[in-house]
Amino acid sequence: MKKMSMPGAALLTLLLGGCGGGGGDASTPAGAVANEFCHTLPSGSAGCSGCLNVENPAHAFDGSFATVATIAPSGGGSFRGLSGDLQEGGTVAGVSFYLPSPAGISISMATLRGGTQQESAAPVSRQNGSDNCSGIAQICNFRDGQDSFVGFVTTLPFDGIQATISNTSTGEVLVQELCVD
Repeated sequence: MKKMSMPGAALLTLLLGGCGGGGGDASTPAGAVANEFCHTLPSGSAGCSGCLNVENPAHAFDGSFATVATIAPSGGGSFRGLSGDLQEGGTVAGVSFYLPSPAGISISMATLRGGTQQESAAPVSRQNGSDNCSGIAQICNFRDGQDSFVGFVTTLPFDGIQATISNTSTGEVLVQELCVD
């Protein structure tokens, strides 16, 4: 279930007209891959700082939803992807991931331009079946035991995304892709 404040919902509706993003619709750029939440950016440099109990961190920004970075229980890190492809303000920047059940996760999102942070969203989390997604332009689609998405509506241009993720569940979190819509 998506949760956001009413001003955020109105802003999102205005900006995205329903948040199409997925299945290769008309809003998916040529060469990009889409899932139900967002589409990939052109691959560039990927990395993970402060990674603990993470396998294949570069898969979080490789242009594919089929390959994943795996975060073991009590693991996490700051996943960063720089594409060099400038995105306009008003674009949703986010991360698509598989959330185990029962879920326990916290995520902080930021956008980057030339490797420098542009803007960030308030941290969100899901613990014991409830979440704290309350920012004006935040989008949270936490689904225990399923693919999920967290993102925010940007206001400044950016060419990279950073997601700092902490897995507090008993299962693995599979980070599919840093992505946009």
